[in-house]
Amino acid sequence: MSLLSRFFGSPDALTVSDWLNNMSDAFIGRASAIVEKAPSSSDMLVFFTLVNSTAGTYNTLHIAPKSVQAIGLIYREYRLYYECLWQLILIHKYDTDEHRDKIGKLYGDVEFRTKAMLKTLFDENQGIGRLLQCVIANDYKRYFYDAVRMYIHGELPKLPVEIDDPLSANALALSYKLLKILDHRHIPVESGKLVAQITEDT
Repeated sequence: MSLLSRFFGSPDALTVSDWLNNMSDAFIGRASAIVEKAPSSSDMLVFFTLVNSTAGTYNTLHIAPKSVQAIGLIYREYRLYYECLWQLILIHKYDTDEHRDKIGKLYGDVEFRTKAMLKTLFDENQGIGRLLQCVIANDYKRYFYDAVRMYIHGELPKLPVEIDDPLSANALALSYKLLKILDHRHIPVESGKLVAQITEDT
């Protein structure tokens, strides 16, 4: 942690990068234990979201170190994206109304446990908790409903290129949402590098 971080409580990119890396290791460790004991457990969906959201935020921070100023908003976007992604995959695989209802109920359970796990983590690690508080804030559901309309129902913003594959289109839409967050805060980023990272990773 830098000298300014110690005095003013404003963690720098390197410190936050370490925190995210530690989070990722913890999530992967717990997910690995579940795979061995109960590979079909819905807890795997919790860790699918957490592992990928943390990795995406970590990679974005490395591409744009000054994005530490908006790290909570960035993590929230990744969480929204991955919570919609696993639902979209299940909907395409099981496309009856009955299955859709089950997926909706499954999401409620997974979301509850995801939030509980993050809250416990934040309570134990108040530094990262302060930065990522918006990820579990009361208004999260409002953002989630917007994400469902975009990623699941296909109401995407206008993209610079036409993409037929919905998963690829969603990944590109996510990258432009993140670029908009950074641009709004005048945070410099190599846009091409960020788009490439997201479309490759997701």
